[in-house]
Amino acid sequence: MNPVRRLFANCLSIFRRRPGLFSLPLSNGPSTATVTRYQLKPGFRDEFQAMMREHVFQSLESAGNIMVEAYTEKGNTTIIWLVERWQNNATRLANDKTRSAKLVRDFSRKASAVPVETINIEDLATVTGEMYRQLPSVTDDPFTILLVLRLKKGKAAEFITMNRTALPTILLEPGLIVFQFSQDLSRKNRFLVYKKFRNEEALRRHLKDAAVAPLINFLQQASEQLPYERGYHHLLEFAPRNHGKGI
Repeated sequence: MNPVRRLFANCLSIFRRRPGLFSLPLSNGPSTATVTRYQLKPGFRDEFQAMMREHVFQSLESAGNIMVEAYTEKGNTTIIWLVERWQNNATRLANDKTRSAKLVRDFSRKASAVPVETINIEDLATVTGEMYRQLPSVTDDPFTILLVLRLKKGKAAEFITMNRTALPTILLEPGLIVFQFSQDLSRKNRFLVYKKFRNEEALRRHLKDAAVAPLINFLQQASEQLPYERGYHHLLEFAPRNHGKGI
């Protein structure tokens, strides 16, 4: 089979097995995405987490929202991550004016141990809101990984190409819920890779996937920070987990 027909066959197979995924080739479209990291002073986590949970649930109901999730970080629960995707920048800015957003913003000024970091990103894989909003089943133990990478000069384009080559195979992995890789809009050599699995076993299978091996080998040479695994963050979702019914 020639390469073009092979790519078409792979895409058709993905669409049939994962109907929530848009067709390839991939495009960014008009949507906007941000990842925000908070690091809190001791004693502020519980109150901040309650405010953040309310904000996430409110955001999920807002016009133009694609997805929003909040996490603590395994091993350091004073760190909170907020991941948001919106249909466009206007809907994101409108949500920033809501009461819940203002409460989070105001409280974070006194609760944060270090300045809040918001990363504006461009998603490089096309994923639908339905896929992002999939809820785990009662038998799942969801496992989310965020990999934050800084690549050496001249390596960004190669990394993007390698991910797009591997993506059709990765998306067929059993136990995968969502896979997204994104580029920092202000620092083009920084990337965020977001992976959500139904359980830890699915992550172990992912790391052994033959399609992933070239990416691992590449990062062992191309990452500014070695070992690149230092950029892994194991995230523990607290919103919207249990918000609605699982599948």
